[in-house]
Amino acid sequence: MENLRSVLVDSFRMMVNRPVLFVPRLVSTSFSSVVFILLAMGEISQQVFLLSFPVILLLGGFVPVIVSAMVKIEGENILRNSIKESLKLWKQVVGLIGLIFFISLINSIPISLGMAGYIITQNIIYPVIGGIISLVILIAVTFGLYFVPISIVKRQDLFGSLKEGFNTSRQNSKEVMILTLFSLAIFIISALLESGNPQNIGFALFFIGRITSAIVATYLLVISPQYYLSQGEEK
Repeated sequence: MENLRSVLVDSFRMMVNRPVLFVPRLVSTSFSSVVFILLAMGEISQQVFLLSFPVILLLGGFVPVIVSAMVKIEGENILRNSIKESLKLWKQVVGLIGLIFFISLINSIPISLGMAGYIITQNIIYPVIGGIISLVILIAVTFGLYFVPISIVKRQDLFGSLKEGFNTSRQNSKEVMILTLFSLAIFIISALLESGNPQNIGFALFFIGRITSAIVATYLLVISPQYYLSQGEEK
């Protein structure tokens, strides 16, 4: 637990000393926010939005890997060097995106069945049970994949990274579970702050909320590789 506290503090200090760490997530969030706002304003069609969605998905998949590389790399030009290193791993990143997308579909089944049960029977127990099952799956998946981005950077192999990332999570189960629940809590709070139609809450407030969420998310992205690398140093 002492090491965990040290990692949380060191991660915060690293962000202060390396503000460039914020760039990947800010760029990704700004792009997706602008697309959502333009869609809400009617400036782009749903077809254009669907065409831009793969770009949003790819940016979201590359950001954790880029940030992990930035935590690992020392010296100058860490952003440029991290982007170069991450682009070399595009196959692994795309594979990880596909895996997460597939798991997300599986994870949506319990809550979807629960909502269907509620519509048919008007019994609230069905969505509650479905929601609990989906939440348990989400926690388990987040726990298992917690160290995968930095593991991909180090191993440069998707399947080996999945195995090593899971083993590292299992070996540090207590600390990783705390970090997982902490990350999910922050994610839920951020999602609630961002919820709603941009037209209803105001485009400026929507954008500011998304940027604030990106700043907090960057801290969460830094913690994972920082903890992973600290474990390697201890060994």
